[in-house]
Order: sequence, then structure tokens, then C-alpha cells
Amino acid sequence: MVITQDDVGVELCGGIKHVVAIAAGVCDGLKLGDNTKSAVLRIGFWEMSELMKELFPDRGTDWLTIEQSCGMAELFICMSHRTDEVPDIGSDLDLINITVGHKLSRSGSSFSLQQFTKNSKRTYTDGVEYAKLIYKILTTRHRTAHFPLFTGVHRICQNELEPQELLSCLSSHPIHS
Repeated sequence: MVITQDDVGVELCGGIKHVVAIAAGVCDGLKLGDNTKSAVLRIGFWEMSELMKELFPDRGTDWLTIEQSCGMAELFICMSHRTDEVPDIGSDLDLINITVGHKLSRSGSSFSLQQFTKNSKRTYTDGVEYAKLIYKILTTRHRTAHFPLFTGVHRICQNELEPQELLSCLSSHPIHS
């Protein structure tokens, strides 16, 4: 365990990782396998880091923060979780967001994000809200092309992109340059 003074970095990791968790759930729902899911999580980790640096360049968010429990360790949870069941009250919010991604990606599913949120009084899907907020920031800064995972997750949540198309959005990701 590491104690950090980087409160901004911890808070950013705490919110942004939920968007990556939805992407992990999409991988599960599409039955893409562990290698693909870990590649998507690696891209998510990279986008988390890049977004933190872009949002607070003068604040000095610490790179080590993202490697701690609030960042990388939370993504390990995303890697290990594979179920379609809604987690119980008190469960890690990442698990709930993974479930949302999983349900969104089920072909032939009549899953409605709005209905899920309305009916699931015991859960809160903050990844959807963070995806919307991040997308708004990226659009304002003309940076959506630099963050295709965040952009893709938002578009999936808004029914503007089929979950199966997420990987093609990531194939020309800046991380591959």
C-alpha cells in the first residue's frame, strides 16, 4: 500500500476506471476471451493516463498514482470478473459497470440501459455518466480520435455504436503508433 498526496489523480482514477470497466464488460458479453479483454484494458489504462495528463498538465498528477489501487489494481478486478448477474449492494462499482457492458453487448438482448438504471434501485451505473462527461470534454477539445475507447464506450451507451464495432474503433488506436 502506498499513501499518495495526489488527490486529483486518485479521484480521476476512481471515476475514469468505470468507463474502462464497461469496455471490459463488452468484451465479456461478446465472449472475446482473456487476451482481447486484457488488450482492451491495456488501452483503457493508457487512455486513463493520457486523459489525466491532458486535464491537469500543471497540477502534476503523479504517474505512480495510476499504478496503485485506484488505477491498475482496479483494472485487475475488471479482468477477473465474468458474470451476467448484477452484483449485490456494497459490491465494487466496477463490477456493476462490467455487468452493464456485458448486458449492452449481448446480441438479441432487449437490454435497456435506462430501464436497468430505473429498475435497479440497488445499483448505480456511474460509468455511463462518466463516459458521457468524458465524451463531452473530448468533443470540446477535438480529442475524440485520440481516445477511441472512451469515445466508443460513450457511443455504445448512447446506442450510437454497436458493441461489436468497439474493436474496430481500437484497431487504429494511437497506442499502436
